[in-house]
Amino acid sequence: MKNNLTQSDIFDLNPDNLPPELAKELSKQRERKKDRRVLHLFDIKNPLSVNEVLVGIYRQNEIIVKRAWVGNMLYQLTKEGLLKKITAHPGRWEKV
Repeated sequence: MKNNLTQSDIFDLNPDNLPPELAKELSKQRERKKDRRVLHLFDIKNPLSVNEVLVGIYRQNEIIVKRAWVGNMLYQLTKEGLLKKITAHPGRWEKV
């Protein structure tokens, strides 16, 4: 370990300052931030459709994501027990 590093240097999460193989391992943490963005939309309106999530992400964060990414995110959040699919309304999810 380098003794001249400060605490902020040791825990700097900037991927530009890390070897690529380590930066890849941090991607799950970045995904958690995206999870929170999606879950925040369900705090505003519940339930939501995929289209509403797509538009909500754009309007809240000014980023455009792929429909497949949203579908995957909704699936993962459902698998984790944070959302559930509404069987009476296909294509809609609600926060648990």
